Amino acid sequence: MNTSQNTLNQRLVSVIIPACNADNFITKTLEPVLSQTSQNIELLVVDDGSTDTTAEIVQSFAQEDSRVSLFHPSNAGVAVARNLAIEKSKGEYIAPINAEDIWSPQNL
Repeated sequence: MNTSQNTLNQRLVSVIIPACNADNFITKTLEPVLSQTSQNIELLVVDDGSTDTTAEIVQSFAQEDSRVSLFHPSNAGVAVARNLAIEKSKGEYIAPINAEDIWSPQNL
């Protein structure tokens, strides 16, 4: 591993996911994020007013993995949801991902 990879692995990366009615694909998004080769991450999901089971699915991940946090603001749109996640993040780096995207294991 080179020096830049070592440095990145030591710094916290905040992965932010705005989600609204994403229960059909949120599991497929969360699993590869949590399986990254770089494990020093926090995962912030902002449920932007879902009327499906998105929040319950994310909450089940949060119960199993302390790196996962779920926020429930009022429905205000993807930009507001993303900004809230950035505001709540603690990482030195921000890695945005959409609720329907899938990362490769070495994305970070």
